Amino acid sequence: MSGVTFKLGISSVDAITIRPEYDYSSIKKRIESKHRTRSGRMFKYRWSNYAKIGFTLDYIAGGNASVINSWWNSDTELLFFKETTVAEEETLLAETGSGMVFEDEVDFLIEGETSLIPTEVFSVMIVNEAEPLKQHVKPYDFYFTGKILLEGY
Repeated sequence: MSGVTFKLGISSVDAITIRPEYDYSSIKKRIESKHRTRSGRMFKYRWSNYAKIGFTLDYIAGGNASVINSWWNSDTELLFFKETTVAEEETLLAETGSGMVFEDEVDFLIEGETSLIPTEVFSVMIVNEAEPLKQHVKPYDFYFTGKILLEGY
């Protein structure tokens, strides 16, 4: 995912930049109930929806792995940021034809520079069954790898 940056943290100030592998998946789940009457009519009650995100992380520094594992251990409520660069955003808009980018919105950039635009923010918790980052990346003893599962709350 070129041009896309992901961050995970308690707030945008202390967020850790992460680079998921290609197995990144994001789906939206619904909490709903269905009821069918004796006559065959169906009623569907939608209570809520939430995001479910999963990905593998490789080569995470020991300090960041420790922080992420402590968030899992304490069931910390986190923010998951997905940010795109201005150049990527312009390309997406040009390809889809949706929206408009005005020159005065990007005139603060020097040619060749990029700036990040927060495009999506999810309120999440780490919901792994076991500690998410506990395996070392061979041959390094200071990098960790693991799979992280996030769900909205």
